[in-house]
Amino acid sequence: MRAPLSETSWVFWRYEWPFTEGEHTFEVRCVEGDGTAQIEEVNPARPSGSTGIHSEEASF
Repeated sequence: MRAPLSETSWVFWRYEWPFTEGEHTFEVRCVEGDGTAQIEEVNPARPSGSTGIHSEEASF
């Protein structure tokens, strides 16, 4: 993880995943600097900003 530029900036991160063949679902969730996790309930970006756990499926 890179150090944030400020208390209100995004942070780039990376995860070294031990590759295995098969079906996989990757999920990511934002966490505030104070440890508060992003709301799990899915909501659109408008009017108050999107929420929910982002998910992508992949086959290798």
